[in-house]
Amino acid sequence: MGGVTWQYNETPFYNRGVYDAGDATKLAVGIEPGKAYIRGYEVEKVATTFIEVDKAQTYEQTTNGKIEARVGNYILVNDVNNLPPTNDNSQSEHFGTVQLYDRVPSAAGTFGGGNVVGTARVRFFEQHDGTIYKLGLFDDQLDGTTDFGRDVKGVFYDRSDANRNFSCQVEPVNTRLIGSVTASSSTTVTGSGTSF
Repeated sequence: MGGVTWQYNETPFYNRGVYDAGDATKLAVGIEPGKAYIRGYEVEKVATTFIEVDKAQTYEQTTNGKIEARVGNYILVNDVNNLPPTNDNSQSEHFGTVQLYDRVPSAAGTFGGGNVVGTARVRFFEQHDGTIYKLGLFDDQLDGTTDFGRDVKGVFYDRSDANRNFSCQVEPVNTRLIGSVTASSSTTVTGSGTSF
């Protein structure tokens, strides 16, 4: 029966798993062998490839810190009047239901024009930047062919008092158009290579 011979070394040499000379500031991430199809071409790796990544050299310590995790979708809103119904017992549900409008509020706490194009429930409400807020919505129920991003302009919750009603305007999302636009007369604008 064969035995195992152990040898003790007071100053062992560590190569950190990959590098012969070792590097305490680097971390080696190994990409295992495998096969993939990239843009229709078969690519196969037959050996493990190691990629050098810098290790974090600093740290931060917090005692009794609070880390919030927001779950779900949100929209950015402005011109906010009052607070949304995140826990409205009068509706016999945990998250209150708001109305989605195709127009912005006519005044704080009121909707003088526009149509209700759907409803949603409110999960959370928090400040984003200055007077812009995150309004967490879920369970969106849109009417007909309504597109949320295109058609929803305002959000409203009626507490039967304009001072207590929740209303806000959906923050517009500006998208830079590509291509070129030329004006051929005072009433005609022509776009080339653009969705304008």
